Amino acid sequence: MEHIKKSISLVLADNHPLFLEGLISVLQYEFSIKGIARNGDALFTSLEVNVPDVAIIDLKVPCMDLINIANQIGVRFPTLKIILFSYKHDEFALEQFKLAGVKGYVTKEISGPDLIEKIRKVANGETAFSLPEASLTLPVKNDNKLYNLSER
Repeated sequence: MEHIKKSISLVLADNHPLFLEGLISVLQYEFSIKGIARNGDALFTSLEVNVPDVAIIDLKVPCMDLINIANQIGVRFPTLKIILFSYKHDEFALEQFKLAGVKGYVTKEISGPDLIEKIRKVANGETAFSLPEASLTLPVKNDNKLYNLSER
């Protein structure tokens, strides 16, 4: 089997081991994973040793708030691009993260191929902000009629 060079390197930060294991299994054949962190302190320890191209960080990573993490990364590791993961879309937080220099924001509902695409975009200098599922559906006319409901 031919060895393929993985040109984009990552660090992953999430406090849920099963989620991290899933991320690794999806990403390890496409990217070089340089570090794994379970909290903000471990993230910075990992970055001091090896600065990757992209950091994928859970919105609720323990030990630091993400605005602080994003600001510190911008100062200490200016070439590192950040993609945030969240279990839900938060428009207010998203705007704060953009101001702090975050380049991507995705919900944990994303598929593996879509995540791989977004990582590549961010690594290449683009931004990748996922829309909430509700904004991806077509509007439905609401005529205030209820259909097929049982009596209560």
